[in-house]
Amino acid sequence: MRDGGEIIVAEIRPNIFVTLDGVDGVGKTTVAQLLAARGYIYYKSPSGPFADLRREIDQRALPLERYCFYRLATEYDAQQIRVLLETGSVVCDRYITSTVAYHMALDDRIRGIHDANVLMKPDFAFLLHACPEVRDRRIRARAGGRSDAVFESNSAFLNRVADVFTTLGLHQIDTSDMTPEEVVSLIERVITRGTSP
Repeated sequence: MRDGGEIIVAEIRPNIFVTLDGVDGVGKTTVAQLLAARGYIYYKSPSGPFADLRREIDQRALPLERYCFYRLATEYDAQQIRVLLETGSVVCDRYITSTVAYHMALDDRIRGIHDANVLMKPDFAFLLHACPEVRDRRIRARAGGRSDAVFESNSAFLNRVADVFTTLGLHQIDTSDMTPEEVVSLIERVITRGTSP
């Protein structure tokens, strides 16, 4: 309060929801964890009971079944993220756009049934991408044993998924020649400017 009795109300910046999507090997997890080190709450999708079932779904389900599983997982994730946003800003490592892009590349009929309008929307949605040579080199360098290894080892399939991603309206960042720290700095500049597609 000032001397004249005038009340000054400080503007409180609301917590924000940031998503990082893209094909395997573009740096999503590394960048998300670096953002978490700068104060964001890190959230990996799918989570909870869906994370436990993922391996079985990835290995056995048909594309339409996989899509339904991951779509339901994203609805669960959105509920969890809504709660987390009450305490801080959240960065989500994969969200609905990854589900859509991967499954449209597997079965184009997904376009006819997908509707993202019912899900909580991020404040900032980023698409990380890298040239195929860099992406494939990064994938080969990391440890195996992932449930979706059959997809991440198929460069032609990842190219198809990357093509679908570019049609989905996210803010694109090419990580091919950037360090993860440079990617984080760019993301923070975009957020500070307040511009998101």
